[in-house]
Amino acid sequence: MAKARASPFDDVLNGIVVDARIAPFRTGERELARQPVEAFLRLAIRQIATIILFDRGYPSLPLLFYTARG
Repeated sequence: MAKARASPFDDVLNGIVVDARIAPFRTGERELARQPVEAFLRLAIRQIATIILFDRGYPSLPLLFYTARG
């Protein structure tokens, strides 16, 4: 049985997937969520206001501080 963990980063306003990652199942959700956020922060236009929403067990203080630094 194949097992994997996936983490999409969606633009809900435009209905597109901005970035998506797939990793071994043993990879933590928060680490996997950080990767697309990191890619987005590198590409993001700073003049555009952005709201990043997490679901389930993703929110944590380290992850929130990481996203706020951008």
